[in-house]
Amino acid sequence: MAAVTQSVSFGITGSTSYLTRYEEAHEYMDLMYSLWEGSWEDGAQIWDPETGAYDPNKIHKITFNGKYHSTSAYQQTHPSPQRTPVLFQAGSSKAGKAFGAKHAEALFIGGRTPAGVAPLVKEMRVAATAEGRDPSELKFFPMITPIIGKTLEEAQAKRKELEKYADCRGGLVKVSSFLNTDLSKYPLDEPFEIDGADASIHTMLEALKAVSSGGQRLTPRQLGAEFAFCGFGDMPTGTPEMIADRIEEWANVGDIDGFNLAYVSNPGSYEDIVEYLVPVLQKRRLMWADYAVPGGTFRENLHGRPGKPYLPDEHQAAKFRYNKLKETAEVDEFGNVTINRAPEEREQIVNGLENLKVSEKVAEVELKV
Repeated sequence: MAAVTQSVSFGITGSTSYLTRYEEAHEYMDLMYSLWEGSWEDGAQIWDPETGAYDPNKIHKITFNGKYHSTSAYQQTHPSPQRTPVLFQAGSSKAGKAFGAKHAEALFIGGRTPAGVAPLVKEMRVAATAEGRDPSELKFFPMITPIIGKTLEEAQAKRKELEKYADCRGGLVKVSSFLNTDLSKYPLDEPFEIDGADASIHTMLEALKAVSSGGQRLTPRQLGAEFAFCGFGDMPTGTPEMIADRIEEWANVGDIDGFNLAYVSNPGSYEDIVEYLVPVLQKRRLMWADYAVPGGTFRENLHGRPGKPYLPDEHQAAKFRYNKLKETAEVDEFGNVTINRAPEEREQIVNGLENLKVSEKVAEVELKV
């Protein structure tokens, strides 16, 4: 039986202040938690041919009055086996990191080297600890695009052939949109000053700066070619054993939990991974031979916890389970819930973000993950 795979991804971007973006996104998640966790009580699904599929007395309207978001509605469908979907987050701005530390279960992260991402992983685990969470609850997934051959020479030849089809102009369009800068107005072969860009995606700007700080002053042509082919993730090229060595380095040095596998050729890239790389990873026990929880939910398999499809009690979502809402919100005679996001509560959210100086806490907290 296949595992139930239900997830939702989110990120924080925009031109407003990071405090505003964080507060707005945080409030939005609370609204969603109230629907996923609080609208339907446990036991609302009865599936009885005589009395019906649901117990209407256990289905409640949620009225949420916030600064940025409001609703007055029932959750439209019965709860999934996980209630709240697995939460993936992307973005490494100040707001994005604080948001991920509070809400995310898994994070898409940028970076070309294990040593390059290790400080971010450590910082995020410390931030999760500051939020009262178990730091091991955060799972990290950088992008990787392996080019695999039976021999090193075959892999190198394959990469050289694939590079012929990368269009730097298409890559420039992508990079221009991320940087909010029209790179077509710059000479293709003159170095581009990264600091002159107004990036809408913080991670992209940081990735460009990291490449430039390594002594390579990128030109628009180079940027376009890089992004059209691989972007700014790792692209190890070699035999299955060589790629497995690199993956093992990522796990040991970068403290990551998996990868966002990107392709150059579809389905060719994935066929090479399945045919050549997977058996080596399984032999080294770097990859499972079967689901940790066969037939289980995505969350059970992500964390390897049979019988625990819900978010843990220390997660923000747990505050919006119906039994908790009866203690903290207004509940009428029919069991319907009204949540008023008070100004002082909003102020507390913002102050909490301001006080979360993650980089200063890294040296103070010993993580045992």
